[in-house]
Amino acid sequence: MKVAYIGGLWSRNIGNAFYNLGTEAFLKKVGIEEVYFVPDPPQWDCMDIRNNYNLIGALDVDLVLLTGPCMNLKLRQIYEKTFLSLKRKNIPFAFLSAGMSIYDKGEAHEVAKLLSEYPPEFIFTRDDLTAQLLSDAKVPSIYSGICMSMYLDESTTVPRLNDEKYMILNFDENEPVLAGNSEIGFKIKPRSYFERNKYPTHINGLSVIRTRNDSSTISRHKIYSRPNTYHSDLPYGYLALLKNAEYVLTERVHTCAATLVMGGKCQYLTNSNRSLEKRISLLEKVMDEPFLSKPSRISKSKHAAEKELLERKFKALLSNS
Repeated sequence: MKVAYIGGLWSRNIGNAFYNLGTEAFLKKVGIEEVYFVPDPPQWDCMDIRNNYNLIGALDVDLVLLTGPCMNLKLRQIYEKTFLSLKRKNIPFAFLSAGMSIYDKGEAHEVAKLLSEYPPEFIFTRDDLTAQLLSDAKVPSIYSGICMSMYLDESTTVPRLNDEKYMILNFDENEPVLAGNSEIGFKIKPRSYFERNKYPTHINGLSVIRTRNDSSTISRHKIYSRPNTYHSDLPYGYLALLKNAEYVLTERVHTCAATLVMGGKCQYLTNSNRSLEKRISLLEKVMDEPFLSKPSRISKSKHAAEKELLERKFKALLSNS
């Protein structure tokens, strides 16, 4: 069987790479003979693009998989022509590790309307909330799964680092002032006028390394405006840093996911507008500890159980299709 999964835009958001790598590991694990990683349409970056070649619509494969938070209001505009092209060639498409952006009934209704016109083979969501909203909107063949970032631990290995003990702060636009420690958790406090350009090099005896997930197209001066910053358009350095850190404090969901899956401790902090969205629900199935209140680890038993359940359901669907 030949399966193409759609992803990319790593240079815009390195978190995309974390579930893209996991997707390939998952597909190979469930026995797909030929797995192809195909780039996202450029419209995810700029909706005004009109002259791009439709590579996805021209694929000669047995199944096309859309992944990530694509169940949103842009789906029709970006993918309707592709769905039509695949339909004419009798090539099915489906969703794996799919999430929403706004997480409301209006978004679910628009997605449901499109999918009633172009029915997918199946839909595996990355969280219960997406599955519930789409199910309420009468979208059939929905299964609540997990995010493909949960397979990062099976996708790659990273080196150990020989450096002093460190923690990671992963904030893009605005790094908050933090109070607390790893035992009781950290809280954000207002940044005073006198703290506006002060960024600590150590917190609670640990060296601070900063990472940013945002676009490589912003100015280098802006990216490296804070001390000890790491930034790249490839994921592997990030994964090495996350795995070897004492703990990670972040406003980005997939930084949290990658840290946990690679064996580290992480606390998710709602700092940016993006962090206030409901994407964090994708971690609820694999956690015991209150990762919103203090640095915590993944539940190994829940993680393993969710992966086994997803693999069993996915194999069953493929065997019946």
